[in-house]
Amino acid sequence: FLYIQPMEKAVLNYPSQCPSGNYFDYMGLNSQILSLLVKRTTGQNIVTYLEKKLWQPMGAESDAYWLTDNYGTEVTFCGMNCILRDYAKFGLVYLHNGYFNGQQIIPKSWVKESTIPDTSHLKPGATDESYFGWGYQYHWWIPEGSKGDYCATGAWGQYLYINPEKNFVGVKTGSGNKIYRSIDDVETIALFRAIADELD
Repeated sequence: FLYIQPMEKAVLNYPSQCPSGNYFDYMGLNSQILSLLVKRTTGQNIVTYLEKKLWQPMGAESDAYWLTDNYGTEVTFCGMNCILRDYAKFGLVYLHNGYFNGQQIIPKSWVKESTIPDTSHLKPGATDESYFGWGYQYHWWIPEGSKGDYCATGAWGQYLYINPEKNFVGVKTGSGNKIYRSIDDVETIALFRAIADELD
């Protein structure tokens, strides 16, 4: 559907699958809706907004880029590309409760709110087996057995792992063969946790 019609039209015409707030099923189109909200409330596309609010303040080393549809709209449920060190810098922003590069880039309260599931159906262990029992909150996955660690994952093997207890950020980029949750996710988190324990 990305190439048949403009992204905004595709998203706004997509039917709701179930009432909000009762059941968890990851849907990438929700991320696209958030970018539309940013555009409508700020008058800026997501790239311009994030460059000003995040990329420049955190001192990114390189430009990032986002895949777009045929109409030039950023596809925000996937397709953000940047160098590994800049993913790590974003992880450090979160690790330090939004404070990085001498400034509060993201409000501390938002970092906390965005990484702790606020309803029972989003907590680790509450999601079904296709998510390996991981919790979820505001685009962050909370692995089962979490002691405050959380991660962002991307299709085909991308990971940004943050472990505040161990003062550790891990990034993995790759080109795996699975787009959805798989045992690779569980193994990658186990690897990050083992590295964090070893460095502690």
